Amino acid sequence: MWYTFLRQPPILVKRFDHPPSELLKSLLKWHQQVSTTLGVEILKDMTAEAYFAEERRKRMQQRQSLIRKSIIWGLLEMLWFSQNPKSEWLGEHAKFKVSK
Repeated sequence: MWYTFLRQPPILVKRFDHPPSELLKSLLKWHQQVSTTLGVEILKDMTAEAYFAEERRKRMQQRQSLIRKSIIWGLLEMLWFSQNPKSEWLGEHAKFKVSK
């Protein structure tokens, strides 16, 4: 376990001698490299209102998807149960009389 502390993580970059403006440029350049490598787009509108609106939209999509899945799953379970009922009415249970 001691060998895990010998090597620093490759994503960690320490630059103590650079001014903040150069650090920001370096960070933005790294962001651009990561976004092109992963094929993702960095959002331009980064306000709190835009973030919460997007989260609300995603949450509504999740709810609609869950409702659709639940309805489809419920219909499938009803069909399966109607094909193979788990129990049937056994009349007055004459077989199971208690003996004294």
